[in-house]
Amino acid sequence: MHTLYITCLLVALLGYVMGANVRCTQKGGVSGSCKKLIKGYMYSAPKRSCFSLLLKGCETYGKFFDTKSDCGECLI
Repeated sequence: MHTLYITCLLVALLGYVMGANVRCTQKGGVSGSCKKLIKGYMYSAPKRSCFSLLLKGCETYGKFFDTKSDCGECLI
C-alpha cells in the first residue's frame, strides 16, 4: 500500500513538472520587418519578474506575452 502511495505521488509530481509553462523558458521577442508596434510583457528568469515592452515587428514568439496576467503564469 505504501508503494502505491509513493507511485501515485511521483506520477502526480511528474504531471505537474511536465505541465509547466514551456514558453517561460524560451527566448522571446518579435519576428519580421513589419512596422507594427506590439505592446506586451516579457518574462525575465534571472529577476523572476515580468516587465512591459513596446517592440516593432510582425508577430511575437516565446516568452513575450500580450497581458501581464499571462506573463504572471511564469512566476508560479
